[in-house]
Amino acid sequence: MKRHFPHLALAVILLSGLVLPSVRAVEPAKPAEDDTSVLIEPIVNYVRVNGNAAKFREDTWMRNGWTGGIEEFQLHRKIGKDLEFNMEGRSIFNAEDYKLQLELIKPEFWFIRGGLTTYQKYFNGNGGYFAGQYTPTNTSPAQFVLGTQDLTLNMRNFFVEAGLIRPNLPKITIGYERQEKQGLKSSLEWGTLTWTNTVGPTTLTSKRIYPSFKAIDERTDIARLEIEHDIKNIHIGDEFRYERYQSSVAQYNGNNQYLPPYDTTPPYAIPGLARTNSTLIYYDTQKNDLFWNAFHVESHLNEKMFWSLGYLYTTVNGDAGFDSALAPIISGSTYYTTKVDLSSDSHVLNGNLMVDICKSLSANVGVQAEMTDESAFQTAILATNQFPTGRAGRGVLYLTDYKKRSLEEEIGLRWTAIPFTTVFAEAKLGQEQSEVYMDMNTNVAVVALHRVRNHTEVNTQTRDFKVGFNSAPLPRMTLSAHYLHGNRDDNFDGYTANLASFAWQGTETDELAAKLTLRPCPKVSMSFKYQYLLMDIATMSLATNMAAGKYFATDSGRHEANIYTFSTTVTPVPRLYVTGLFQYQDSYTASQYFNTTMIAPYRADVYTMAATAGFALDNKTDLTAEYAFTYTDNFNSDVNYNGGYNFGLDSRRHGIQVGVRRQLAKNVVGSLRYGYFEYVEDSSGGINNYRANVVTASCGIRF
Repeated sequence: MKRHFPHLALAVILLSGLVLPSVRAVEPAKPAEDDTSVLIEPIVNYVRVNGNAAKFREDTWMRNGWTGGIEEFQLHRKIGKDLEFNMEGRSIFNAEDYKLQLELIKPEFWFIRGGLTTYQKYFNGNGGYFAGQYTPTNTSPAQFVLGTQDLTLNMRNFFVEAGLIRPNLPKITIGYERQEKQGLKSSLEWGTLTWTNTVGPTTLTSKRIYPSFKAIDERTDIARLEIEHDIKNIHIGDEFRYERYQSSVAQYNGNNQYLPPYDTTPPYAIPGLARTNSTLIYYDTQKNDLFWNAFHVESHLNEKMFWSLGYLYTTVNGDAGFDSALAPIISGSTYYTTKVDLSSDSHVLNGNLMVDICKSLSANVGVQAEMTDESAFQTAILATNQFPTGRAGRGVLYLTDYKKRSLEEEIGLRWTAIPFTTVFAEAKLGQEQSEVYMDMNTNVAVVALHRVRNHTEVNTQTRDFKVGFNSAPLPRMTLSAHYLHGNRDDNFDGYTANLASFAWQGTETDELAAKLTLRPCPKVSMSFKYQYLLMDIATMSLATNMAAGKYFATDSGRHEANIYTFSTTVTPVPRLYVTGLFQYQDSYTASQYFNTTMIAPYRADVYTMAATAGFALDNKTDLTAEYAFTYTDNFNSDVNYNGGYNFGLDSRRHGIQVGVRRQLAKNVVGSLRYGYFEYVEDSSGGINNYRANVVTASCGIRF
């Protein structure tokens, strides 16, 4: 499909312009009506990148060099008295971007649709960056780049569906879809680099900054059946879906496991670096069959009452494989599975009711219940030096059962007695009970580290409350605000052999937001928005020595953010418009360990600006301009958290685009655009920097 589809798509597009007019020629003439319309837009694009072209592709989805083809093709054709044929497509060469969709429809009777789409997703293959401790004698940073940065995923999709749409009869749709994903994708599961730092008091033994990527091969086949019907004022619908999913994923550090053009010698920035786990890290395969059926019914009993009911049943059966031969899970051990079976059944039932209690007050209530049961059976080989001599490589058996029972309730009120104002209040409550049982057994006597029994029950309570209003007190002013408070309590009750465990964890969230919109004159509108976010996490854990019965309560983490946004639209003259947006966000995220281990807190200052302008030079010519700017400042290379890795980011991004659009003839419109893009990332030592120039020309022809 990948090799022949682009030529097939282009051939169909071109032949349609020849065949369909000839078909029309043999039909009876219709002097008063033209029953065919066509739109075709050729395009050519040139991109020149100085710097990291892979980062530019990831950000903009544009390849370096020349690309071109047909940006858009549309054809609408009436066949006879009651048939319609529609086609649309796209074919961009050197970008692997192709699309073809066909539709044949008989209004109020039946339809047939089908289509193919293929495109690429791009990824930057760079790894992490660790500057170490700078001194006059240690000025070389550690940075790591893949030998090749051409990491792409080929995305392909094919679908076909047919349906009956007769009035007053059930509407039936049956369809098939195939989704494919193949190629290479960058990963943040970076590998380990060892580096002995002879400068300063801290010896850096390892940093997980070595670049890694995944080789992915995924396929999903989907078959579905949908039925909808109205019986008086009751709407009934049912959808059945079957999915067959298969995937193979290989995780790599570096790129020496691939044939050319993948280089086997990625550069090192400083001497004294030793690669570890520089080849295959793990290989994972999955295959499962998913069946689900969703039934819903809804009705307006009268003008003041609406209700709905829904039921979802899902069942999954699958198997998987995992090989971590070069990535020890247990110290001194390697691990791979010989068989993994998984089964899951889930039932979800919900009901909703909306009622107008009186002229100025309405209410809605909803409830949802879920019951899920899962079980897994796994056999594996654990090759470890911790087995007795001569007994390594024996089998391991894992049994896992998971049960979940949950109930969610929701109630909301809307009050409109105040003129031009709506006041609302909402409450959401949730109760969940889950149980996990896991048993790991080996067929030899081993140390206790390899014997794990876990039986944990978790009781979860969630509560979310929200109040707010929307008001228009003046003809040219609107004001809205809301406050949200939520908390979640997880209580753990269970036993985990040889491991410490949580006893309780609580999460509290607060959100405050307000927005003011003004229109001081007909040509100017502006809005101001403020948002405050706060999340606190507290944890109570059980000591490793459970016989002592010791508990430790700690504040585990905090996230706090303030977001300020201003936007405006101005039309000073009828032919000119200008829009602008400015946003500033400061945020802080930290865990309880940020001062005692190698985890640095995250502090972010993010500035965002965007502006657009358009001017109608005359009745046939339009000029446009766009500018986008983003600045982040949350990286401090001078702070040393016990040699920890700083996950902050210092970057500046500029994007400028200008264009002209001109009506060249009655049915011909041409356009020309130029863009300049710049990205500077100081926190990665400049390895992600780029500057790019983009020129695009297109011409839309309608006939």
